[in-house]
Amino acid sequence: MRTSSLFPTRHIVRLGEGALLGFVAGMVTVLYRYLLEQASSVSEQVLTLARESVFLVLAWLAFLGFLGWVVGYLVRFEPLAAGSGIPHVKGVLSGKLQAVWWRILLVKFAGGILGTFGGLSLGREGPSVQIGAMIGKGWGEIRRKPKDIPFWVTAGGAAGIAASFGAPLAGVLFALEELHRGFSSVVVLASLTASVVAYAVSERLFGLGPILPFGHIRPLGPEVYPALCLFGILLGVLGALFNRGLFVVSDRVSSWRWLRFPFRPAPVFVASGILGLFLPQVLGGGHRLIAALGRETFPVQALLILCGVKFLFTLWSYASSTPGGIFFPLLTVGALLGNIFGVLWGKMVGTSSIPTNNLIVLGMAGYFSAITKAPITGSVLIAEITGSFSALPAIVFVCLVALGTSNLLRTRPIYDTLLKRLLHTTTNHIPRQPQGPDQ
Repeated sequence: MRTSSLFPTRHIVRLGEGALLGFVAGMVTVLYRYLLEQASSVSEQVLTLARESVFLVLAWLAFLGFLGWVVGYLVRFEPLAAGSGIPHVKGVLSGKLQAVWWRILLVKFAGGILGTFGGLSLGREGPSVQIGAMIGKGWGEIRRKPKDIPFWVTAGGAAGIAASFGAPLAGVLFALEELHRGFSSVVVLASLTASVVAYAVSERLFGLGPILPFGHIRPLGPEVYPALCLFGILLGVLGALFNRGLFVVSDRVSSWRWLRFPFRPAPVFVASGILGLFLPQVLGGGHRLIAALGRETFPVQALLILCGVKFLFTLWSYASSTPGGIFFPLLTVGALLGNIFGVLWGKMVGTSSIPTNNLIVLGMAGYFSAITKAPITGSVLIAEITGSFSALPAIVFVCLVALGTSNLLRTRPIYDTLLKRLLHTTTNHIPRQPQGPDQ
C-alpha cells in the first residue's frame, strides 16, 4: 500500500505549514508573555518605591490614570483589540466579523502591556489566543488563500494557548471545542502541529515543567466524591454568578455617559493603584497568588476577602475594555474557592480527607468549566499546567458537576454571549452579499 494513500499529500503540506505557523505564533506569543512579565515586575518595584511618601503615591495614581487614558485611546483606535479577544476570534471563524490582523496585533501588544503594568486583574491567555489567531489570519491573507484562513486562525489560536500556558494538548482542545466547534482531520493536524511547535518555542525560553507546579497531587478515592459533588455544585452556582455579574458590570460601566472613551479605563487603573497599597495580592492575573496558596496557609477570613475582591476587581477590569483576558483571574478565584471549601469542610467534618492542593486544582478546573462551558479543555488544561494527571478522574467529575449546575441555572457560555454583545456593538460586521433575483 502506498504511503500517499495512508497520508495524503495535502496533509503533509498542512503539517509543514502548521509547524511554520506554530513557530511564528509561538515566538510572538512568547515575546508577549515575556514583556508582560517584565511589565509586572517593574510595576511591583515602582509600587514599592511609591509607598515611601504620600507625594509619590499621588504621583503614581495620577500616572496610572494617564495610562488608563492611553489604553482607552488605543481601544478607540481598534475596538476589536479590547478585552480577551476570544469572542472576536469566534466571530472571525463564523464569518461574522472582519479583522485587520496587524492593527489588532499592535494594539493588543501595547494595551496588554500597559494593562499589566497598571496591575489590572487580567490575564495573558485570551490575548494570546487572539494574537496567534491573527497571525494565522495574516498567514492566510499573505498566501492569498481565503478559504484556508479558518484553518490557520484555529491553528494560530491553539498555538497561542500552548505558548502561553505551556499546555499543547489544551491548546488543541480549546481550539476545537471552543473556537472551531468541530473536528476534522485537516483542522486537527494543523492545530496539533502548530500547538506542539509553539509549546517547544515557549519551553525553550521559560523552561520545562508545568507553570503551576503543586508537587504530588494524589488520586482521590470514591469516599470523597460526595464532598466533590457538593463542591462542584458550589462552583457551578458561583460560575453562573460571575457570568451574570460580568454583564451587569459591563452594562453599568457602558451606561456612564460621563465616562466615554478614551477615559473609560482610567478609573479602574487608579483603583488598581489604591488596591496595590492595601491588597497587592489581587493585582494582575493571579499566578503568584495561586502559587502561594499551594505553599502557605491562609486564615479563612483572609481567603474570603481575597476571593471577594479578586472577583469584583476582575469584573471591573474586564468591563473597562482594557486588552486582557479572564482565564487566569478565573483560575485564581477557583483556586481561592478550593482553599476556602477545604477549610470549611474540614471544620464541618472535624478533619478533611481531601488535601488542600487537590481542592485548589479542582476549584480551578470546575470554575473554569462552569463559566466557559468547555469541560474537556478545562480538565486537560488544569492537569497540564499543574502536572496533576493522577487526579484527572476527580477533575473531570468536578468539571461535569459544575457544568451541569451552571446549565440548570440557564447560564450561557461566556464567550458566546460576549460574541453576541460584540456583534451588537461593533461596526466591523462582514457585509452581506447582495442577492440577485435568481438567488
